[in-house]
Amino acid sequence: MQATREPPMRLQMRLYTVEAKGEAADLRAASKFDPRIVAPDDYSHTQAIGRTLRANGAQGILYPSVRHPGGECLAALRTGIVKNCLHAAYLEYHWNGQGIDAVFEVNQVL
Repeated sequence: MQATREPPMRLQMRLYTVEAKGEAADLRAASKFDPRIVAPDDYSHTQAIGRTLRANGAQGILYPSVRHPGGECLAALRTGIVKNCLHAAYLEYHWNGQGIDAVFEVNQVL
């Protein structure tokens, strides 16, 4: 949004919980040896890895969270890996014109 110079606004999003079942390439240990896997501002290396894994039939990729230390993420490359998708919450992101500075859970509609 910064690249397109969007004005300040509120963005409504939905949060879903899912179960993941299937085979996934695991990059969690590899990230300790290759810092490009967890580079916070340049995804070109991991995008290339993702393209290769997808072309070779990978269903998903496990990797450490770039934004939340200790967190883990799953990139689902095939829809079949995701099961039991349930709506969990409505979220509202506050974009201040430079970045997201607040996230609120919306739990009441007036």
